[in-house]
Amino acid sequence: MKKITEEEKIAKAFNVMEKKYSNTPLMLSRQKVPSWFDGLSPKTLANLESQGKGPPSFKRGRTRFYLFEDLVNFITNNQ
Repeated sequence: MKKITEEEKIAKAFNVMEKKYSNTPLMLSRQKVPSWFDGLSPKTLANLESQGKGPPSFKRGRTRFYLFEDLVNFITNNQ
């Protein structure tokens, strides 16, 4: 069985995302992440953030945001 390299994983993830979501947003609020990424709940993201293990994020007012690209990279690298 052929081992998949990191570059191939990333390329595959982006190809899937391009086909499925041609109009992807630049960023998502923590509450909107599950509508784009199944299985990644706001509570999970909050827990990962508190442990310092989550994707990069920033806060605007009381809302936490994630760049779409950072979420794709996080999911790709943590499967």
